[in-house]
Amino acid sequence: VKEKLGRIVGEENQLDDGYTWTLLQRTDSDPNVCPDDLYRGTICNSKLGVAWRLINECFEPVIDRHTSVDMIQSVVYSCGSSFKRINFKSFYTAVLEKDDEIISVALLRIHGTKLAEMPFIATNEFHRRNGMCRRLLTAIES
Repeated sequence: VKEKLGRIVGEENQLDDGYTWTLLQRTDSDPNVCPDDLYRGTICNSKLGVAWRLINECFEPVIDRHTSVDMIQSVVYSCGSSFKRINFKSFYTAVLEKDDEIISVALLRIHGTKLAEMPFIATNEFHRRNGMCRRLLTAIES
């Protein structure tokens, strides 16, 4: 499952009615990668910034009391840590877009082949109550 997800990170997937969805995970810049991978990483990181802004508008920060780390931000950016409680390296961010606008964002982590957790999902306030979260969930499940 992890290998398959790794192959689709950064790829736009077409949906009905002009919608697309993309699975994102932060990429660190590496000057030794090919230009296409560098471009894909730049796009992923840019979309993560917009996704973070949307999640931040919808949820209060969750701050780890021992480290003062903003846990939601760490999940969006797949931040790793030697402390298990704040190690979010295996998280992905899924975004639903239309006309280059990010409409919905879901944060997810896959556990094996039959279980996933999705602790946060958010929709832009102008698109709420229009089935956008359902559309994103359906796309992720497919």
